[in-house]
Amino acid sequence: MAEKIKILVIAPYKSLQATMEKLANNRTDIELTIFVGDLLEGVKIAKKFNSSSYDIIISRGGTAELLQESVSIPVIEIPLTIYDILRTIKLSENYNSKHAIVGFPSITKSARFLCDLLQYDIGIYTVHNSSEITETLELLRNKGYRMILGDMITTSMAKDFNLDSILITSGTESIEAAFDQAVKTYHDIARLEEKKEFYNSILKNLSCKVVVYDDQKELVYTNQDGLTPDMLSVLKNNIDKVIVEKQRTFFKEFDKQLMHTIATCMSYQSQNYVVYSIKLQNMSFIPSRNGLRYLSKESASNKFYESFYGISNTTSPLRTSIDQFNQTDYPIMVIGEEGTGKEQMVYLVYSQSKLQDNPLVIIDCPKLNDKSWSFLIDNYKSPFNETNITIHIRGIDILPERQYQELFTIINSTNLLSRNHLIFTYSCNENKDMAERCKQIVNEFSCLTLHIPPLRSNLNNIPNLASLYIGYLNLELGKEISGFEPGALDLLKSFSWPHNYNQFKRILNELAVITTTLYIKTEDVDKILKREKRQFELENLDTNNLDISRTLEEINIDIVEQVLHEEKGNQSNAAKRLGISRTTLWRMIQKL
Repeated sequence: MAEKIKILVIAPYKSLQATMEKLANNRTDIELTIFVGDLLEGVKIAKKFNSSSYDIIISRGGTAELLQESVSIPVIEIPLTIYDILRTIKLSENYNSKHAIVGFPSITKSARFLCDLLQYDIGIYTVHNSSEITETLELLRNKGYRMILGDMITTSMAKDFNLDSILITSGTESIEAAFDQAVKTYHDIARLEEKKEFYNSILKNLSCKVVVYDDQKELVYTNQDGLTPDMLSVLKNNIDKVIVEKQRTFFKEFDKQLMHTIATCMSYQSQNYVVYSIKLQNMSFIPSRNGLRYLSKESASNKFYESFYGISNTTSPLRTSIDQFNQTDYPIMVIGEEGTGKEQMVYLVYSQSKLQDNPLVIIDCPKLNDKSWSFLIDNYKSPFNETNITIHIRGIDILPERQYQELFTIINSTNLLSRNHLIFTYSCNENKDMAERCKQIVNEFSCLTLHIPPLRSNLNNIPNLASLYIGYLNLELGKEISGFEPGALDLLKSFSWPHNYNQFKRILNELAVITTTLYIKTEDVDKILKREKRQFELENLDTNNLDISRTLEEINIDIVEQVLHEEKGNQSNAAKRLGISRTTLWRMIQKL
């Protein structure tokens, strides 16, 4: 035997309860629980019950309207049919004084139709709440009306105005119609729930997670767990952008997971919804630590503007070229010496490009191993198989010849250039010719070239760069440095800066840390720059071409310093290589 549908009935008047119980006893598909209460009293009764206790609520007139606004259970209204209203009107025909019909729209709409059809001259007044009933009844009394036809609340209040009243009751056919509608609604909802569960089971078996928010940033749906509060926070923070842009794709790293998200804005019943399709990948299975990284526009933009180059605005002379390059789909070759900020320039180009809403993939050739190279060449998830992304390839001169030729062939033969935007970076000294690989890439792929000048070509701008960066360091370090002693700036401007902006930033960091006065001292700058110069000379020292015109002691000291440099200051290792004791080495270091 099928389980009965549990129905909560809120009856506005007592006699309706008896009629409904009598009719329900003749049915096997419903089970009634009936309470008597009108309007707000009826709503109060309904709210006492958990929504899981009943399948449907049945009520009448204004009480049904209020319940529909107040509870989550489906509310079926007992219809007031034309026959119900006609019976009441016929009953009032023997009443000689003026009478009117007063009620909620569910009554007055049918009453108007009936009176127009039968040409009855009866006043009809529509109300929506108890305060309107009071005003209407007072108005009718002042106009000489003596009787009111209406629902329970109206006829009850008519007594307070010394007005006679007749209650428009629901006939058995109306009650049966409400029962039938309740059963139909229940089965319709059950079918929808079954369909919902069916689709949910499909979504739960998908490899991706689906998360849906409405435009008020309330979570509407998710097909499975596994997203952390930080992940959900990122999704919520992107809702406004997705609604404006209609679609976004972004990557975000969380601890040991990479979240790849495709977001779409969809509209339903005049409301916007943001649908996220999310794939979580364990970082241990992604070669991101072996030469492959993914960045979103936000991450790339932050990396640039939080770097020395963004803080000091060193790239401003190149902004026009960047804007022009980003109007095209041509690949770009960024060329500059070590420390000129080529990678930061890539972040800036990408974050202002047409593909900024799709990820930036960085292929760091010096860090690639066999496993990550195999992923790039053979795996279907390789960025080389993607479309409409930006790919930054750095250090291509480090690749073994075989891998370089493989990469060159892939770019040439797979339409990689037409499907994605490629950016190369190449380290090239200002006074040296462009390397062969760099020439080949530029010429074969018609690259636009962006040359970043070294710091020594911009020495007059050093005071400005230093002031901007020191202002940033004051905030970071809690310092109150006001500037440089005049001689200090002259020393900075006269230095050659072989490692360019990276070296300049590092030295300013050190100067800011050691400075305890309002101004950075000339003697501190002189000391650090002499150390840097000596370090650079050691890096470029050719031990096969020692100046043998000097004394043996001077030559030995140079050799000791070179070996110490190669051993990264480890005196034990240096002494072992030189074949001397640590005590002897220490005495020689004192002469440096």
